[in-house]
Amino acid sequence: MGKKEKQMKQTIGLLCVVRNEATRIKNFLDYTLNFVDAVCVADQQSDDGTWEILQEYQKNSKIPFDIWQDKMHGYSEPSKQACADRLNTDWILYLDPDEIAEQVFLEKMHELVENPDVDGYWLKRQNVFLVRIYGENTPIEPKVLNVVHPAKDDQLRLTRKKYSMFPPQIHVRVRVRRNPEEDGKQRTEHTEYSIIHQKTLQEQFDDDKRYEEPVREVQEQIDKGTAKNW
Repeated sequence: MGKKEKQMKQTIGLLCVVRNEATRIKNFLDYTLNFVDAVCVADQQSDDGTWEILQEYQKNSKIPFDIWQDKMHGYSEPSKQACADRLNTDWILYLDPDEIAEQVFLEKMHELVENPDVDGYWLKRQNVFLVRIYGENTPIEPKVLNVVHPAKDDQLRLTRKKYSMFPPQIHVRVRVRRNPEEDGKQRTEHTEYSIIHQKTLQEQFDDDKRYEEPVREVQEQIDKGTAKNW
């Protein structure tokens, strides 16, 4: 009976999209892997050793660990749905490699997903920017300040797979609908659990520059009626 009950437990798969994350992917995976039942990582043509690191994790993993290479889109959204489709789990936990979900949430989430009346859980994202006091060429070891953004934004990150849809448009979050025709009728629940999103100011500036053109193109398509406004 105990074995049968264990098999009936809801499973959670980690979905992650990466591009040149060699400096942080190990810490991210080491922290998160113990709490999930499977992993799927889409790599957008990394050239800094990220792909090789992922291959090592796949080779040594004790849980299903699927990795694949997508083309370089410049932002993560186009890779998400294909990655989700490859996961053979009941639920999907989406995280970026520069994000850390607090441990109390990771420990609690398997209990959360057993609720049949909820199809998704919102977490509060806290943005933390790393500011270096000295430049890269300063002989003194640079000090780093953590600048915490005063506001937190809600993020839908843990979702029941069979009702999840990941739109390919930039900066559009997952949709969770039992009936795709019923807009806005998501059976989701807000929590007080947090995600810490940590990056340097330079990374933030680079992201803003890289995202500028895709965001403009999508908005033009929406204005012309050739793309859906999610």
